[in-house]
Amino acid sequence: MATEPPYFSTKVVATRRFWIPDHELDPRLGVLSGGFEQVARDYAIERDGFPSPLVEMVAGGEGVLELAGRTYRLVPGTLFAYGPGIPVRVTTDPRAVLRKYFLTIHGREASRLLATAHLSPGSVAVVADPLPIIDILEQAIRWGESNAANRSQA
Repeated sequence: MATEPPYFSTKVVATRRFWIPDHELDPRLGVLSGGFEQVARDYAIERDGFPSPLVEMVAGGEGVLELAGRTYRLVPGTLFAYGPGIPVRVTTDPRAVLRKYFLTIHGREASRLLATAHLSPGSVAVVADPLPIIDILEQAIRWGESNAANRSQA
């Protein structure tokens, strides 16, 4: 595969990530990138927004999320979304580093899909049982790492 996209963090100690080349993307709806990251003890990422809607889920560890001007404690089961015009800052607790999944959605229907799931960019939710979501994200990673012709529509 080609060089990773510049938006992938380098402050990680373990990753499984994928991205879909632009020529494979469906303009209506698809997956642009996704993966799992175990972050480094000094992990901090700050963005003014992101070109496409992005959903992250904390699988382990703890940290702090600043999203659209509000601050949240990150714990396992926390889901949050951001995208264009939504500022975000994520930091890890160095004593309990974050292990997290992410999925970047692409296309005209992306925002509508996230709104239907009650995860519009700028929102935060905590799920009591994250395992079913982790299973889906693991399947998305396997699909994204494959060479299937329609993998951007996972």
